[in-house]
Amino acid sequence: LRQRPSQPAARAAAPEKAVVPAPKTEVKKTATGKKLSYKDQRELEQLPVRIEKLEAEQAEVQARLADPELYQRDPAMMKQLSARLLEIEPLLREAYARWEMLEAQRAG
Repeated sequence: LRQRPSQPAARAAAPEKAVVPAPKTEVKKTATGKKLSYKDQRELEQLPVRIEKLEAEQAEVQARLADPELYQRDPAMMKQLSARLLEIEPLLREAYARWEMLEAQRAG
């Protein structure tokens, strides 16, 4: 009879070990949030560079359009630069929106 109390204690200890790891893995999943795909990670890494290039091009185009001689010297170039400036603005908005979305997705 003395041996029986030790057996239920051994049985009770074994199921506790099996139950403990499961909640730990669930906690890890919720703490890390949603993981980005490989493609999204690369895009997130490249977006700041892309935005920087677009902003630099936008500044250059604006500086060239600010030259009053351009209008007299080359009206066709003025039209091309104006058109490009109109193209850059939505590209910048899209890049910033995508960057914000990917950052929010990474944060969970």
